[in-house]
Amino acid sequence: MITPRNIPFARMSAESYYSVGKSLYSGYHSIHMNKILKVAERPQQDGLIKFAIPSMVNLTLALELYLKVLVFQHGVQTILIKHDILKFFQLLPAATRDSINNSFLHKYNEDLQLLIEFKIDGVSTFREPKSKYDKITKFLKDHRNSFVDWRYFHEIMEKEESSFFSFKGMIYTIDVLREHSFNYQGDMRSSLKIGP
Repeated sequence: MITPRNIPFARMSAESYYSVGKSLYSGYHSIHMNKILKVAERPQQDGLIKFAIPSMVNLTLALELYLKVLVFQHGVQTILIKHDILKFFQLLPAATRDSINNSFLHKYNEDLQLLIEFKIDGVSTFREPKSKYDKITKFLKDHRNSFVDWRYFHEIMEKEESSFFSFKGMIYTIDVLREHSFNYQGDMRSSLKIGP
C-alpha cells in the first residue's frame, strides 16, 4: 500500500522496473532487428524468454506503480485485489484522466510509424499496428491484465488464443504517468476506496 511516507520509494521502485524493462526491450528489439531470431527457432525462444517476457513484466509493473502513486496523490487510497491498470486509471479525477489522455495521444501520435507491437501465438512477431489508439483507456483495456498474463508466460503458451503487448505504447504511457506523478502539486489527503 502506498502512503505519504513511501511515495518516494514507490517511485524509485517504479523507476527501477521501468529502467530494467526498457533495457530488456532494447535488447530484444536489437536481436530482432539484426534478424538473429529468424535464423532458427531456438534463438527466437531464447530472445523471447530472456528479453521480451521480463521486459513486459517489468514495464507493466512500473506502469501499475506509477498509477498507484498518482491515485494516492489525488486523494484515493486503494485496496484492489487485482493488478488491473484500467481500474486504477478510472479512480483518478476526470480532469487528470483527460490531461493524461491528451499527453498520451500527443506522444503516441508523434511516433506512430515507429510503433512496434508484440503478439504471441506460439512464436513472437513484430508488425505495424492495424489501428492506432485513439485514447489511453483503449490502450489500458488492451493491457489491463498484462502483468498477470506475462509473468505466467508458460500458461499463455498453452492457450489457443493470442496474447498481445505494445512495447512502445507501454513506454509512452509510463512516460506520461511519470511526468504527471512528478509534476503533481495537489493536496495529498487520502480517502479510502475498497475495490473488488
